[in-house]
Amino acid sequence: MRTLLFTMVLLSSLISSYSLAHSSHGHMNDNAAISVVIKSAKQMTFKDFGYAVGQLPESWKNITVADVTVFSVTGGVYIVSATNAEDKKTLYFQIADDGEVMAVSESSTFK
Repeated sequence: MRTLLFTMVLLSSLISSYSLAHSSHGHMNDNAAISVVIKSAKQMTFKDFGYAVGQLPESWKNITVADVTVFSVTGGVYIVSATNAEDKKTLYFQIADDGEVMAVSESSTFK
């Protein structure tokens, strides 16, 4: 009986700690969307993730918060623009409410 009680308490604490560890993951906000875009753009300089724009030039590694703007938010989906100061090119990132990059395009219109 003691072993069963100990096991239940242990499992309960593990489940609780897992839930608490992930409680900070909330819905997207402007700052989080901007961070996702900066990270994604930098990752896209060394790999093609299958988005319409393909692999980005090395100069995209240098974008900063000042280069990124939340363009629109509709139904929890963020459209965020990022401008590369070196080549003056602007890309638009479609970000889901959970932080997933859904699409990247040279146009702000997504289907």
